[in-house]
Amino acid sequence: MADSVDFRKRNTNTNVELEFDIEPRRDVLKLKRNVGLVSGVSFIIGSIIGSGIFISPTGVLSETGSVGLSLVVWAASGAISLLGALSYAELGTMIPRSGGEYAYLYDGMFPFIAYMYSWTRTIVLQPSGVAIICLTFASYMVTFFEYCGSPAPPEKIIACLAIDGTTHLRDGFKGSTNSPSKIALSFYDAMWAYDGWNTLNFLTEEIKNPNRNLPWSNYIGVPLVTIVYILTNISYIVVLSPQGLLDSSADWGKEMLGSAYVIMPIAVMFSTFGAANGLLYSSGRMVYAAAREGHLPEVLSYVHATLYTPLPSIALTGIIAILMTIPADIGSLVDFFSFAAWLFYGLTVACVVILRIRQPNAERPIKVFILFPIVFTLISIYLVIAPIIDDPRLEFLWAAIFIVGGFLFYFPFVVFKIDRGCFDYVTTFLQLVCQIAPSPYIPDI
Repeated sequence: MADSVDFRKRNTNTNVELEFDIEPRRDVLKLKRNVGLVSGVSFIIGSIIGSGIFISPTGVLSETGSVGLSLVVWAASGAISLLGALSYAELGTMIPRSGGEYAYLYDGMFPFIAYMYSWTRTIVLQPSGVAIICLTFASYMVTFFEYCGSPAPPEKIIACLAIDGTTHLRDGFKGSTNSPSKIALSFYDAMWAYDGWNTLNFLTEEIKNPNRNLPWSNYIGVPLVTIVYILTNISYIVVLSPQGLLDSSADWGKEMLGSAYVIMPIAVMFSTFGAANGLLYSSGRMVYAAAREGHLPEVLSYVHATLYTPLPSIALTGIIAILMTIPADIGSLVDFFSFAAWLFYGLTVACVVILRIRQPNAERPIKVFILFPIVFTLISIYLVIAPIIDDPRLEFLWAAIFIVGGFLFYFPFVVFKIDRGCFDYVTTFLQLVCQIAPSPYIPDI
């Protein structure tokens, strides 16, 4: 371990040496372990419960065609998320580096696959996720001003409480679809609401005692969210009826809360704002990890000298997300996001099986039942292929184009490094303005 941190970096082209005026430290500049069990559970729940539960129920019900099948999809999506979280727990404790899927694909498959993931997540996945959440935040902020002006009579609360709640559940599976594509798309909507089950793995280097707190945060957080989501959907259906849920003018808050329904947009705004914060927090760590391995510009792996946060990578994610909100609508972004996400979720969980074969004697503090990653991988394959075969959409084509676009940069910039020195002036400027410095990975002893 170094006696002090060297915050100096000489730029070979500009011959400029940077030095930050801060006190020397006994440890190297790296991310700090500040996330415990309670923080981990809160982070998972806060990252999952964002905009999805407010915009996905309509899509799930529309695609499945029945109340019963929609509830099955919501429950199954929770189970799938838990299978993925358990598989990620094994990978996260075996490969205790930040970056989530990037780190596991790098060790389990090939650096090229990890690069393609880092490219896709940086350009497509994390910005579109932030954009969806923030578009939802904006839509509810707009309706908040409408809600302030027309209180509903309090009698509506009593009327809603008197509704026969079993009416819409008795023939729950009537009208269920048998289309593989529609079922897959319903899972897209539901799994978007569950997205965030994997975010804690991006923070592995910041978790206290990750061998314990990483898996237990998932064991607690994901089932809690599943229960909340199922009960929420039942509430939607009972209060609004299936047709009311499909009707964009229907409002659960108005029906249940009467004149107090003004609190609904406020609650949604808090929820979506917190989820956007969690997604930006975790996604920045993936960019940071990929840049540290040389798959993205080096400056994106730099850490703020006093705040110990990957400032450049977080800023990049925010900028791309802002650009993505301009031309897109929420529905298109969900399909755009889900197609690309499940391709890499499946590949990542497959790494559990691959590493069991390639490294059978490696230390595994958590070792899941082998059928868990196998089932999850097969489900991922179905979710990627079924919509393309049965109902191809333009969003899938754009997602594929973005993914393949990574080839154009991999060989010239990563393999042959023809950009060496091109970013030195930019790096120098950002170091001076943002007070950031290199942060090498050093395992805990």
